[in-house]
Amino acid sequence: MNKQTLRKQLLAEREALSADMVHACSIAAQGHISGLQEWKKARQIVLYVAFRNELDTSELLRQAWRDGKTVLLPRVDPERKGEMDLCPCRGEHELLRGTFGVREPDPLACPPMSPDHPEFEPDLLLTPGLGFDRQGNRLGFGAGYYDRYLAHPSMKRTLKIGFAYSFQILPELPADPWDVRMNALCSEKELTWL
Repeated sequence: MNKQTLRKQLLAEREALSADMVHACSIAAQGHISGLQEWKKARQIVLYVAFRNELDTSELLRQAWRDGKTVLLPRVDPERKGEMDLCPCRGEHELLRGTFGVREPDPLACPPMSPDHPEFEPDLLLTPGLGFDRQGNRLGFGAGYYDRYLAHPSMKRTLKIGFAYSFQILPELPADPWDVRMNALCSEKELTWL
């Protein structure tokens, strides 16, 4: 199957999930992450705010803020197609409805942190996707936001975890040479190291 067909199929399946199913799966998946030593030791983490039935991250966000971790969240500038910023965000009070209707860090309260900044050292990243495969390849919406960021040299040492429902984890996806692979996959069922 080509990427476009897979995107449509996986998105339709995700959007058909009930609110109860999304909640139950999200709680289970977040539990796998919060139990990791890598999570507990991480000082700077990249998370996302869920959108369109993605696995929710709100428990992890609240825990990270309580624990004093630096939380970097994506913000998209519609003027820069295919590019996103990661912005330190200190709590839900700094989130606003942004591009595509996704809650993003407030541009006034949360200036972006450049991946070239000496303090940019994310220990762990959770990334959403429409699909992942057992080799760690990720299928996104096709605009390249995460692909460009993951390819930056400063992300090389970051533990990259694909965060998705078990039905989104496939045996194999079509991959491109520039795709950056995940180190692990986490679903409501399990966390798998690759």
